[in-house]
Amino acid sequence: MTTIRDAVHGDVRLTSAEVQVLDTPEMQRLRGVKQLGSAHLIYPGAVHTRFEHSIGTLHMAARIVAAIRHNAEADPARCAGIDADQEQWIRMAALVHDVSHMPFGHHIEDALGMFGRHDRPERMAMVFSRESAVGRALEAHGCRRQVAAAVGCGEATVPPFIGQVVEDAVGADLLDYLARDAHYTGLRSAVDERIYAAFKIDPDSGTLYLDAVKGGVLRHDVVSEVVRLLEDRYTFSERVYYHHAKVAAGTLVARGCGALAAAGRLPDEHDLARLTDEGLLRLLEGHEASRPWADRYRRRRLPKRACVYPLYANRDLQAELSDRLFAAGGADERAALEAGMAEAAGLGADQVMVVCPETDMQLKEADVPVRWPGEPDIRPLSELAERVPRLPQLAEATRDLWRVYVFVQDADFEACRRVRKAAADAFPGARNVLEEPSG
Repeated sequence: MTTIRDAVHGDVRLTSAEVQVLDTPEMQRLRGVKQLGSAHLIYPGAVHTRFEHSIGTLHMAARIVAAIRHNAEADPARCAGIDADQEQWIRMAALVHDVSHMPFGHHIEDALGMFGRHDRPERMAMVFSRESAVGRALEAHGCRRQVAAAVGCGEATVPPFIGQVVEDAVGADLLDYLARDAHYTGLRSAVDERIYAAFKIDPDSGTLYLDAVKGGVLRHDVVSEVVRLLEDRYTFSERVYYHHAKVAAGTLVARGCGALAAAGRLPDEHDLARLTDEGLLRLLEGHEASRPWADRYRRRRLPKRACVYPLYANRDLQAELSDRLFAAGGADERAALEAGMAEAAGLGADQVMVVCPETDMQLKEADVPVRWPGEPDIRPLSELAERVPRLPQLAEATRDLWRVYVFVQDADFEACRRVRKAAADAFPGARNVLEEPSG
């Protein structure tokens, strides 16, 4: 065993097989991919990487496995156990679950729609093939097919809980990144250790769930910890993941990639996924079309908000705005609107940027399977929302984080006001809630 000292969890123990996987080029690349992308421009301490998150996720998976084993001994009727092979598959899946992330991936995937999600089966399959070092390392230890299946890209048959321990609604991935993001942003995460004691595996379906029943009575401690976790997830979404300055900074990188693509110089998805954050920025700096965007990012010359169209003020228009503007499907109309607003405001064609997120901003953690008193079956907590009053409020608040931005780059406030006027014509009926343009 090898011991690694982690800043969040303390000592993390890895087997020799796990160290060999960790030492592959694909995993070492993650040292150069920040966990929170451009968030360090807002929270200077948020420079932690997907490499350390991968180690932390393995540690959290090991804690969940230990809790399941304890529960299997104490309550065999309601909790199946985990054998040594299954534990290896879970730990390896936790270690490699983020290996396919490209640099600034969420910004590029979401803002441009040029590539699919990092965790879709096609991209993961490339990483876990025998052509990759990580795939060969997993093959050498007899678990490549099972680990690939656990992360959703393999043909092997494994019990559902193998992948669920890592990336389910409440799993090792979430439990690590909330703790890690809190540590490095200086925010607070209040999830208590008690939640681990509730993890069980349903013997009939092989599904991971949280047991909220003891002696036929509701375990309020389990429910309160799940709610607290959901509150943390919402807080971090509001203050970090969807922070307007983070969105603005990511837009600069995405526009740089768009300029590089227009010039026919953007690498394909496979080659992009081999780069680090620094590698992508240097790639953008190496071409005349994309260099200005990288320079703005490097110097933190973020675009100002001219307009903000949140869901709570535009519920009836969300579907229409998303259809018109989101990602690749809305690229042409988005570009036309941006050019029209820029011309009306007397600005350059690349100075106005419209950003529209996807509409699926759900609190997926609320779908964690639970056993509830009086219920014959294990059900998603979201189906029991009427019994957890805070849950519907958090779900609605999360949906309300959706908003369309109109950003203006390198312009004074008067120019921003002219863009606001042009945006009012471009989005008739939509309500902009920003009273004055701001950074």
